[in-house]
Amino acid sequence: MLAGDSLSEVMLVFDFMSEGKTVFYKAYPVSVNINKGQWTNSEIFREFPVKRLKADKVKIYYWYKRGFGNVYIDDIQVDVVKYKLAVLKIQPQFKISSDSETLIENCCDFESECQQESGTVAEVPEAYSGKKVCIINSSQSYSYSHLLPLSELKSSTGAYLYISARGYSDQYFTEAILVADFKKNGRSFFYKPSYLRGQTIKGLWNTLDYRIEIPKGITYGDSVLVYFYLPDSDEVLMIDDFCVGLGKPSHAIQRIIH
Repeated sequence: MLAGDSLSEVMLVFDFMSEGKTVFYKAYPVSVNINKGQWTNSEIFREFPVKRLKADKVKIYYWYKRGFGNVYIDDIQVDVVKYKLAVLKIQPQFKISSDSETLIENCCDFESECQQESGTVAEVPEAYSGKKVCIINSSQSYSYSHLLPLSELKSSTGAYLYISARGYSDQYFTEAILVADFKKNGRSFFYKPSYLRGQTIKGLWNTLDYRIEIPKGITYGDSVLVYFYLPDSDEVLMIDDFCVGLGKPSHAIQRIIH
């Protein structure tokens, strides 16, 4: 419970440590009741960091950041709760079948310069492959983006876009979104968001596979922009081995045999 000067800036701090050193730090602003003499009930939930950080202690305290009047704190209570065992509620949506043919494909494992420069690439010890990944977080909301030309698209009948990546979230429930933005004459024509919630287990690399049918009206002169987006949160999501391709069932592809 908090009371006092409502114009004062107060933060609730979570300082997770491993062997005496900070491995994860997060400070949340808390509000103080504007009515003088009344108490405000302040509750905040904070997940433990992923296991790789090996946090063994957490220091929790209020930080009076700035202001002119006193702020009073009473009845501090800290509870440790546990999520249910995480399971994948949604299995990967698409696997390339043996009767499909790839017309064009772009891949990026972030070890070398990708087709276009976008997103934030960093070297991390737990990369899915190699040493580098693409990271999205509160300061960089968008991942590396694939701009795939659809020049190989002779007909949209039976054609599909397939997307494959590996994702690693530090949250029990990810808020990330995979976006496929089909563009005609350089402008957005069909916007397809796919929500990743239920498809990742915290602290593990997860397979993210999608199949999206080519929308009507899209032709060989158009393109599609594919990327991951993370709404404003304190989640950190890593992406690795990010591929986007255009496919079609083999029986739908006309072949000329000499």
